[in-house]
Amino acid sequence: MNTKTFQKNHRAPVLTILAISLIAIAAIILSQSSPSKNRNSWSFAVIGHPRANENFASNPIFIEALKEAENLGAELLFLNGDMVLGGLESLAGIQKEWSVFDKDLKNFSGEIYHAPGNHDLSTTQMTSYYRENHPLSGSFLHKGVQFIIFNSVFPTEERGGNINEEEIAFIRRELEKYGDSIPFIFLMHHPLWANNLYPAHKKALDAVVNLANFSKNNWWDNVHPLFAKRRGFIISGDAGTKNIPYTYFEKDRVTYILSGISASSLKDNVFLHLTVAGGDITITPLATNHNLITYALKYFKQATLNPEYEINKLNEILSD
Repeated sequence: MNTKTFQKNHRAPVLTILAISLIAIAAIILSQSSPSKNRNSWSFAVIGHPRANENFASNPIFIEALKEAENLGAELLFLNGDMVLGGLESLAGIQKEWSVFDKDLKNFSGEIYHAPGNHDLSTTQMTSYYRENHPLSGSFLHKGVQFIIFNSVFPTEERGGNINEEEIAFIRRELEKYGDSIPFIFLMHHPLWANNLYPAHKKALDAVVNLANFSKNNWWDNVHPLFAKRRGFIISGDAGTKNIPYTYFEKDRVTYILSGISASSLKDNVFLHLTVAGGDITITPLATNHNLITYALKYFKQATLNPEYEINKLNEILSD
């Protein structure tokens, strides 16, 4: 695997949190938001599928999400795949594509990390360019939380989604770096875990375009057991299309989440804001609506508390 040590920008040291218990996923209704004033708390954001629908273009919904992540005081931002439309072969075109995207990132002042999506690696030339600028996979520890970025695109896409021995060894090696008390955040673009789920989730996830490549794999037999003794989130970013803004699944001490934003629909957009404070990680799904960020408890409470809640009903609510 192509792995590198992630380089982080300078930050003032903050007390390390060694034990974090997960609490229920919840959204908070607020008319105005501001960063937490608890000096022992910190937060980060995850945005999946932020690409535009055209080459060399910006996604205005993504820009609004970036501004909200900034307003919420997120220290870190994770871009969970499909950052650009791609499909380009010339170096000049690839550089132009990424320069437009990087210009939009100026709306966020914290540290930024990339997890590759299939659009980002859509040609041999784009893959080479990406590897020159970002690691495909890697991990780091930040204030007592382990972050692992995993490349779900190649070669998994070529062989139907199975995770090979080298990739399994990478995941095992990274998880074994720290004790079971250290929580983890595992980020990958595709929901490789999206088989053998509750029927409602499976029905919803089947509509994701790229899921056809990953409908049968060895995730639950060979990969999930590696996480079972740890507490954490596995977050995939290939939503925001086909009327799937957000869904999740829980097993053992692990919460699996699929979320993402779209450039074409104002209702199918969710990004995640996670706050670490007082021994807890709180995750808040934030919905975009008419290019503004809203906190939508009534939208997500049912899907959160009942994992078999019909995603189609959720979409009906979102369309109101």
